[in-house]
Amino acid sequence: MSFSLSSILDKLYFPEQIKQDNLVLFPFMLPDDVSGIEYLLLDEALSTGMVEITEVNAGGSVNTILINNKGKIAVLILDGDELLGAKQNRMANSTVLIPSGKATELSVSCVERGRWRYESANFRHEESFAYSDLRRKKAEQVAVNLKRRHSFDADQGAIWEEVNLKQRKMNTRSSTDALHDIYVQYKYQLNEFVSKLTPHPRQVGMAVFINGRFSCIDIFENPGTMKKVWVRLLKSYALDAIDKKAERYSEKNIDLKSILAALKDVKVSFAQSQGLGKDMRLEGDKLVGAALVVENTIIHLSVFPRNNHSGEYTSEEFDDARDPEVFSHYREARNVYHPVNIKCLLIAESPPMDIERYFYFSNVRNYDHLFLSVIGELYPGMKESYLAQGRPEELKQNMLRQFQRDGFFLIDLFEEPVDLKQISTVEAVRNLILRTSRLIDLNTPIVIITGRVYDIVAKPLQAAGFKVIPKKVPFPAQGHQAKFREQFNEALIEAGVHSI
Repeated sequence: MSFSLSSILDKLYFPEQIKQDNLVLFPFMLPDDVSGIEYLLLDEALSTGMVEITEVNAGGSVNTILINNKGKIAVLILDGDELLGAKQNRMANSTVLIPSGKATELSVSCVERGRWRYESANFRHEESFAYSDLRRKKAEQVAVNLKRRHSFDADQGAIWEEVNLKQRKMNTRSSTDALHDIYVQYKYQLNEFVSKLTPHPRQVGMAVFINGRFSCIDIFENPGTMKKVWVRLLKSYALDAIDKKAERYSEKNIDLKSILAALKDVKVSFAQSQGLGKDMRLEGDKLVGAALVVENTIIHLSVFPRNNHSGEYTSEEFDDARDPEVFSHYREARNVYHPVNIKCLLIAESPPMDIERYFYFSNVRNYDHLFLSVIGELYPGMKESYLAQGRPEELKQNMLRQFQRDGFFLIDLFEEPVDLKQISTVEAVRNLILRTSRLIDLNTPIVIITGRVYDIVAKPLQAAGFKVIPKKVPFPAQGHQAKFREQFNEALIEAGVHSI
């Protein structure tokens, strides 16, 4: 196949960045006019009635739908396009160009776990578009399944978990766990966010940074397509930006040139698309992506940081992986055990400097004083078995799952080790209150661990209306273990969760 990703990237140029709050965009331009390949976008085709999208059969199949293009022109469905209705809402797993005059089966992921009944005979298409973190995870999953099974399926369970996590983080409610409901409930914030931004007339794509961290790249074949998808694409970026607004922000490490250089070095592979053209997969140590290529033309390219180099990493990591960046894994490990309904929130000071000692890591061999002390009070039998068997990972995971099922969740005042913190205590308290408001309601009890943290955060949390248990629980080390047990148990009793 006569195709060069590097030659296409070399043609791109980007002027000054565009900034809106914690979102930074670098518009991509092309120097020459692009003749383009003729197609309609999905919303255009649906509005003319030339396309009909239904379940693959009357019974339906979660990860496959049927697209009948009755028109005389191809129809473009974008990776991340959300389709609403039928038996449950779905999201396109890849960018596909549906040929004219044909019915095509399309691989999709369900983004509405709580419904499996007909709402309508056909699917409809609205402005919502999958946010970048969800698309990143899906891209990695599809890449794996293409290798293993020549399938465009994602990991449906992981997709549901990610959507549910987003709902919890953004404090939204949906009777059917629908991704679309997040966008509905943030409609006004999203509209306000994007109303101040417009695409450049020659713009074909953009690189996106949130809080100074690389989030994604989207590039299209021509400025016309970019203009048409601008609003829904921008809203998907804005949703992530709003979600992460309370996190640490720094622009000092934004380095788009290093990311584009890394993109030129990725491994490229091709597979037959589910429609016209070839599906191209990009895999590197730090990047993952996909594109639809038709007649040696990229119709749509999307690129994301890999899961182990997620949006928590600044772009400086592409040049020099600094040890402190490893601490971004804390949040990812913690979120695995996020309860559906938090019944008691524990707040400690910060993660440990030694990454092998963190509360939510399963492979910890020693010095995990806080975990052993907390679990020892809640599940003494499980702790005893865990230590007697030499700390097997499986048993720690079981204890963390029990901790999760019982509604306990632990966060820190500082989201990185105290020795590495780059924000003031005042800013950390402000961020903590915002994070807490997203996690719990005002009636959920909060137990604070260490007197120092209590003295810093108790009054601000109480002033914000939260239910802080008035106990200064010491850290369970350096001879304070007995005092910890006493104060922690009293705090749990007062919180009404001691016998959960």
